[in-house]
Amino acid sequence: MIGTYTNQLVIWKHGITISDTNEKTFSSTDTIKGRVKLGYKLVINSKGEEVVSIAKLLTESAIGVNDEINGQVVINVNPLVDLDGTTQFYEVYLI
Repeated sequence: MIGTYTNQLVIWKHGITISDTNEKTFSSTDTIKGRVKLGYKLVINSKGEEVVSIAKLLTESAIGVNDEINGQVVINVNPLVDLDGTTQFYEVYLI
């Protein structure tokens, strides 16, 4: 459904680990298809805090919170499902 709309390539870094010195390292980096839309939106992060997002990514890939997309941190992921209950795509909010 959203396949033709996701015509941009983005860099997805995932598999995060944090070292003793608070440095992030990622186990893998992939290039995925998606659609980045710039704009501000108030969203709730994984800690329950209200945070202002600066961009939204629409993609068919299952992105996780705290992953990075094009150098921006993922703060919230909303799977969008159809009437069958299957996930069609994900709304990923970035800061």
